[in-house]
Amino acid sequence: GSSFTVTADGRIGIGTSSPGAALEVNGAIRSAMWGIKKVLPYAASQLPRSATFRSHGGTWKLSVSAQAMRANDDAGSELVVEVLVDDEVVGRLWTIYNGPAGINVAIPGDTLVLSEIAPGAHTITLRHGVGRDFPYPQLGVSDANSVSSLTVEELPFTG
Repeated sequence: GSSFTVTADGRIGIGTSSPGAALEVNGAIRSAMWGIKKVLPYAASQLPRSATFRSHGGTWKLSVSAQAMRANDDAGSELVVEVLVDDEVVGRLWTIYNGPAGINVAIPGDTLVLSEIAPGAHTITLRHGVGRDFPYPQLGVSDANSVSSLTVEELPFTG
């Protein structure tokens, strides 16, 4: 088939002569704005963890995982890890754990989608969340055996 096709109804095909959508590509797509970066590689470390990386901007898909524990047996059961970009909270991992203190608990991972990211250097941080009510208690703790990770997938889309 043709390497580039425009049908009578305006559909565009690259690598196909009969596109089934407004744009159909049969083959690899390359963009300098498309990439995957393990910003915080899977590792055991006490929170907070931070790293700075350069982005092309656009839309980010963040895949996040973390562990936390109750500080002591009198601590609440809510465990929260916040995700920050340039010191602004953009998401939270959350779970309830009523077991004994001092045991690392895997908080269910999450995927966050952020749009309209400016190009340039950005700092991403994972930290323990705090309660919404005074005296704003820290919701969980971590130690050198608590694992976490964060991967950024940069997508060449805006809006």
